Amino acid sequence: MNNTRIDPVGRDIGRLGRSMLAVRRMPRHLLAVAFLLATFWHAMPAHASWAGEQLISGTSNAWEPFVAADPNSTYAYAVWFLPSGPAQCQGCPTSGLSFIRSSDSGVTWSAPVYCPYCSTSSRGQYDPTIKVVSKPAAGAVANVYAIWMDWNSIMFSKSADHGNTWTPQLQLSGSQWADHPWFGMSANGKDVYAFWAKGDLYGVASHDYGATWTAAAKVNGDKNRQYYAEGVEVLSDGTVLLSAASYPCSKGTSQCTGQIKITTFRSVNGGASYSQALVDTVYTGPQWMTNSLETVALDAAGTLVLMYTGAPSLGAYNQVFVRRSTDEGLTWSAATQLQDPGVSADGCYPAIVGGAAGSFRASFFDTRTGEFNVWYRESTDGGVTWSATERLSNQTSGAPYKNANGFGAPYGDYSGISILSTGKTVAIFGESAPAQAPPGGIWMNRQL
Repeated sequence: MNNTRIDPVGRDIGRLGRSMLAVRRMPRHLLAVAFLLATFWHAMPAHASWAGEQLISGTSNAWEPFVAADPNSTYAYAVWFLPSGPAQCQGCPTSGLSFIRSSDSGVTWSAPVYCPYCSTSSRGQYDPTIKVVSKPAAGAVANVYAIWMDWNSIMFSKSADHGNTWTPQLQLSGSQWADHPWFGMSANGKDVYAFWAKGDLYGVASHDYGATWTAAAKVNGDKNRQYYAEGVEVLSDGTVLLSAASYPCSKGTSQCTGQIKITTFRSVNGGASYSQALVDTVYTGPQWMTNSLETVALDAAGTLVLMYTGAPSLGAYNQVFVRRSTDEGLTWSAATQLQDPGVSADGCYPAIVGGAAGSFRASFFDTRTGEFNVWYRESTDGGVTWSATERLSNQTSGAPYKNANGFGAPYGDYSGISILSTGKTVAIFGESAPAQAPPGGIWMNRQL
């Protein structure tokens, strides 16, 4: 059986088992400031407040990870997928998900196992996200929810025993082609909302803890645009807020250039309908691989922070921005740039999580050293101000694509960040050689 899968959307085309877009080759423009920063980071050891990044996927070619921590226990969970073989088990597809967990707040992790919630008849899995219910019933183990692609269908499963067993997978997308899923749920896990791209943006909802789902329905009202959704939050009153970036073409390909709309979708009726609002307009940057994406996070006080990337003009470097809302996403503050003043670098792949009142943790990639790195900042005042930038990709060796200045390219579109029950942050991300040449790997870092 030929497991080659070419993603028509074109944002995350695999290697070997998935075809690579030649236009992703990355230009190397080292400005004087980059040379200075590269020298600085060469001399700087791993930051004392972090354990130091670790390669957790082994020698397998792995990309697009996600991580979720249980805020009420010492458990945490992570997933990623292997874009090409060999298969992880007899009868498994060559493109399959890996699952790991930690029972000690991310200090140690289990060995990767083939996706425990996937069908053995699968032709291949991609694009996983995983989340933990933050406020389970008293005395109950927090449910873990997972959504992923089985070939071009969106699937859902959940576990009520720390990932030991999982419910049979449910197909959410019906018979339609689907890609790039994302989801969010209420604090108790009863109301779950999942979305995916089909050029247009489609979504479904469950109001019984993922047991049954509504029929898939189109969310956006405009036409001839390609949507990528990477943020879903459910507020305490049931309001649903979805963030998405839309491209000026009906199929996202490397030839799609121009204006990108950072958009939110808001529902106050359980996902029966959504209102659509434009938050900002950015542009495609110097390379397709790093073009605009967005996400959104909610803290315990109800403050929302929208995080996104995009170029201020066509072909310019992508910048990293945040905006905050204190009225459930009806209005947003002016944009704050998360990259340090004076940094000239291509920024991409935002990830953000909210915690206690005022607390937000954010990570992103950029090329300020002349190579890619993953950077971290946090806020304790609801996204008004942010801490000094810290380098998460702080190992200088351990894989052929690693050096003192960073690594060649982000590996895939997804990365994850979560808050452990200790109050510390855990972050996960993919790294590879330039132009996303395989094999790449999954790396993790956590605060001490």
